[in-house]
Amino acid sequence: MKCSACGFEFTEGVFCPECGTKNDSNEFVEDIIVDDGGDEEETVDIDKAIGDVLFYYEQSRKKKEATSNDCLYYTRARQLLQRMIKQKCSDYRVWWEASKPIDFWEDTFSEEMILKYKVNDTYFAKALDYADIEIRKKIIEERDSYQERKRNISDKIQAEKKTEEDRIAAEKRAEANRKEEERKEREWIEYEKQEEIERAKQQKEEEQKLKKEGKVMAMLSLIFGIFSLCTLGCWFLPEILGIIFAFQGKKQGVMRGQAKAGLICSCLSIVMLIGIFILAMSI
Repeated sequence: MKCSACGFEFTEGVFCPECGTKNDSNEFVEDIIVDDGGDEEETVDIDKAIGDVLFYYEQSRKKKEATSNDCLYYTRARQLLQRMIKQKCSDYRVWWEASKPIDFWEDTFSEEMILKYKVNDTYFAKALDYADIEIRKKIIEERDSYQERKRNISDKIQAEKKTEEDRIAAEKRAEANRKEEERKEREWIEYEKQEEIERAKQQKEEEQKLKKEGKVMAMLSLIFGIFSLCTLGCWFLPEILGIIFAFQGKKQGVMRGQAKAGLICSCLSIVMLIGIFILAMSI
């Protein structure tokens, strides 16, 4: 509350703590942001002034001053309203028009407008005090309609924000999933490479093992072949073993010269044994 005598502002009680003057709280009015232009104000014709206010409001709406930095017509309307308020006007129209923010007539609102502008509750309460019951219903409906429009736009903005946030979150999740898939794919490719290396290594080891076994078989075939040839096949078993080891070496994928020599020697010893047997039978 502002003291009517000294201008000191206070919030508790009706007596000014600075000068002690009693102030009637019912006469307290929130200031409108305009220059008063002096201490004395001439009497204002309410009907004419209200008409001018409505005219300026209409021009302000047409010029879309709510969304621009130039609020010439709205400011003129507020100046007229201030002059009427200083006369302690009891016409509800003055207080009702004074309660309207600059975007009161708009159908769409920006987020800044939603946060910045609203109906002046002090002036609106004064308008209700001075209006009759039918007028009260009307201005309450208009106030509620304005607030409902703002609420709907606010809900729409919030929904759009939520949708955008969800879209961004979905894109981030998709990007994270894509990176995860790429990581798994790289790991799988690396795993396949390692598996291929291991298979190649095992195959090489098996080939080396087969070669080694083939060499052993070829050597044994040659030994038994030479032994059977030296004994003229009389023992019979060495040439059989020589033939077996020669073919075992071939099964291992190797038929080396030693295995072939062992096979030939073993076969010759068998032929010699048969020849000796035939010769012995003929004598």
